[in-house]
Amino acid sequence: MASLPRLYSHFLQAKRDMTIYPSQKRSSSNNILIINRHITSSLSSQISEPAIQRKSANYQPTTWSYNFVQSLNNVNADRMYKEKAKKLEEEVRSLIKDEDTESLAILEMVDDIQRLGLGHRFQNDIKQILEGIWCLEGVNYTYKAQKTSLHASALTFRLLRQHGYQFSQDVFRDFMDEKGQILASLKEDANGILSLYEASYLALEGELLLDKAIAETSILLKNIQSNGSEESYIKESIRRTLELPLHQRALMLDARWYIELYSKKEDANHKLLELAKLDFNMRQSVLQRDLKDIYRYEVKKI
Repeated sequence: MASLPRLYSHFLQAKRDMTIYPSQKRSSSNNILIINRHITSSLSSQISEPAIQRKSANYQPTTWSYNFVQSLNNVNADRMYKEKAKKLEEEVRSLIKDEDTESLAILEMVDDIQRLGLGHRFQNDIKQILEGIWCLEGVNYTYKAQKTSLHASALTFRLLRQHGYQFSQDVFRDFMDEKGQILASLKEDANGILSLYEASYLALEGELLLDKAIAETSILLKNIQSNGSEESYIKESIRRTLELPLHQRALMLDARWYIELYSKKEDANHKLLELAKLDFNMRQSVLQRDLKDIYRYEVKKI
């Protein structure tokens, strides 16, 4: 049997072997971190992420270089545009204020002015015209003066609603049968059906008559378009409207398209058309000057 002193010495030796000092702890933890990093790097190298396939739009390099943009200069042209546009504006204003002109012709001109992007030049005039229709003639205006014309009724309805007037959908009941469908005699009236289709998109919640009108007129317009018997102005208007209704389009983007279309109209007002082109070019000049400033700012940043 071993003596007690010898057993005690063995116990102390075993305790020293089992004890981990601070320096040993750091060394051990470092070794563990190195092992973990090695394992992680090995795993990540084995798991290859799939390559992201990005669609390319194949955009071509812009031709609008800095020197080209800075070379744009329309100062002299802008002065000529302003003088000519001011003169044309007064001539057009006298046309829409002519008391001898029929009310439908004035409303069509107001509609053309807005669609050509000229509404900002005639805001007060348009307001006075629509206010006169609403206040002087009253709610029965369409019943009295335009009852026999679907186009006139729909155009009046759309313009008044566009400018915030509460015009009733009942104005269209005279053009529909007991089932709420458009009268058979009007189904080939391309201009009237087109105007009703555009007007129906200004329906308020719960106006079921206009909701039905959208569905029916869209079918009729497709039939009219397939027949191909209408003039190019009407056919192009129908095609554009079926793609995107007038009420949902961006005004200035649509104005560029409508300038081209309006020039094909048989009874187009050439003064109004010329004013629209001048106004559009003047706005383009403003945007070009803004673009020049942006380019100079970007170059200074670099």
